[in-house]
Amino acid sequence: MAGETEQIRTVALALLGVLALVLVLAALLKRWRLAGPAAGASGIQVVAASHLGPKERLVLVRVRDRDLLIGVSPGGLARLGEFAAEEGAPSLPQPSAATAASAGFWRTLQIATGRDQ
Repeated sequence: MAGETEQIRTVALALLGVLALVLVLAALLKRWRLAGPAAGASGIQVVAASHLGPKERLVLVRVRDRDLLIGVSPGGLARLGEFAAEEGAPSLPQPSAATAASAGFWRTLQIATGRDQ
């Protein structure tokens, strides 16, 4: 009986040791990730964003050497265009709130992409 109790105690201590080791490693990993690469170092950068309405936005995202125009809505994301990124290229024109609200999505998209005719 005394031998079994000692074995149970040994197994319980070993399990607690392993659990403590896992928790310490998880805390170190979390801290390391927070101190990881700086923002933008991942190669993804939001160049410009324009609100089209209460729940719709256009976002120009630079991914390495490409610019992606992305439409954001409650229904999801949609890639609206892809362009070669140019160094020093101006960001999307920012239409005023009144223009965005009155012109509607497609009109604002035309203005933002420079296809206004």
